[in-house]
Amino acid sequence: MGNRPIGFHWQILDDQTPSAKARAPTPTLNLYRPSPLPSATALNPQPPNPAVRGVQRNLQLETQHKDLADDAKKRIHALQQGRESILQRLGKQFTVRSSAAATG
Repeated sequence: MGNRPIGFHWQILDDQTPSAKARAPTPTLNLYRPSPLPSATALNPQPPNPAVRGVQRNLQLETQHKDLADDAKKRIHALQQGRESILQRLGKQFTVRSSAAATG
């Protein structure tokens, strides 16, 4: 045990026999990293600001989603476009023979 390098450990291949051979030393990893925040900052959080809301909303995107949900023609058109794009992707993945066998 006296000549082990510092930072390495030995792994035993077979623990059943006392004269088991050891593998080559493998380095141990030092997983400690100092925090990028000083401890005083981490322990003293900022007081809540009433001007900042927890959830940030995108009103333009919300109105587009609401319009799409309310208008049946737009919803059907969006679903058809999605279906066509999926079928195009699947068509690129499979050969003509396998797609013909699946439809026929």
